[in-house]
Amino acid sequence: MKLFKSKFVSSLLILSVVVFSSGIIYIQSVNAAALTAISDTMSREKASTFSSHRIKFTSTSAIGVANTIAVAFPAGFTTTGLVITDLQICHGATTGLEHGSGASCTSNDETIAAGNGAATQWGAVVSGSTTITFTAPSGSFTNSISAGHIVTIIIAATHMQNPTLSTPTITITTTSDTGSFVVAVVDEDQVTVTATVSETLTFDLDTYNTSTTSTETGGPYSVALGTLTTSAVTGTTEGGASTPNGIWFDLSTNAGGGAVVSVLSLNGANGLVSTSTVGDKIVSATGAMVAGTANYGICANRNAATTGTLAKVAPFDSTCGTTPSSNTVGGLTTSAQPIYNTAGAPISAGRGEIMVDAAISGVTPAHTDYTDTLTLIATATF
Repeated sequence: MKLFKSKFVSSLLILSVVVFSSGIIYIQSVNAAALTAISDTMSREKASTFSSHRIKFTSTSAIGVANTIAVAFPAGFTTTGLVITDLQICHGATTGLEHGSGASCTSNDETIAAGNGAATQWGAVVSGSTTITFTAPSGSFTNSISAGHIVTIIIAATHMQNPTLSTPTITITTTSDTGSFVVAVVDEDQVTVTATVSETLTFDLDTYNTSTTSTETGGPYSVALGTLTTSAVTGTTEGGASTPNGIWFDLSTNAGGGAVVSVLSLNGANGLVSTSTVGDKIVSATGAMVAGTANYGICANRNAATTGTLAKVAPFDSTCGTTPSSNTVGGLTTSAQPIYNTAGAPISAGRGEIMVDAAISGVTPAHTDYTDTLTLIATATF
């Protein structure tokens, strides 16, 4: 009996034996077709870490009714507790998952059930802890896989753990084709990036006496109310160069908790006090300014910011307009009171206006030295 041997042209051969009536046995070698464009995008490549797998290949041969796709991971991978909901098959001429991109399949996204497949549904079986075999439907197979189609198999990370440091080889075998590839399992696959942002707080005061604009001015700052009369409320006005100065401030900060601008008065509720006769005063109280009724106070008027919010705070937020007689002011104290805040958030190029008003009664003592000192404080919370 004569024996003919074929040459090995591939590492994987299927041997078939044919016996003829002459008694001669011929041994023929048949090469399984190779899968192409095989890749595995892992969510983590660190040793002993749980990782998802997005395995993609192009099928050389069609995968039809009851055909199988087996993915064999080598020893070291752990798939304990792998469940069907961890698995997904997507296939088609295009799938939307090419090049590692895309979050969902745009082609045939197959529903998978446990077992060896049903008449109209793919099945999946995990054997030996590391081999997952998918079986195509045994009956109606609407979404068949043609030769040249892309197949993507997704394995969720919940139950798939990487081996220790190595370069493991994973093998894919279909009914007609086969292929293998390696993945990298490394000691560390993440890089921590750190940075520091320094705290910033910018606060600046200015005074003005123009209608719509304000310019940078240097200290010392003052608001000269001039001669007070019982016939009018005197104070800051938005219009006219001859009116008493108003107060502007600029505020910027990157503080996560924002900033507060507070004001305190040297004299508090005593308001404007005569330096020569300290018992004589124009008291400060919250309320509407009225000609002929002695009072002194401030209110928050115009406000803006390039980024963020500059909000007015009671009791200075009631009514503050273009003329002193229309204003309702907040009474002053010797303790710091918030007049503006940034609503608990950073602010860029915030700009706020503070108007100052005073009025006297017919019995307010005559003096040329009524005075008070306002202190403005910006506090940021980082």
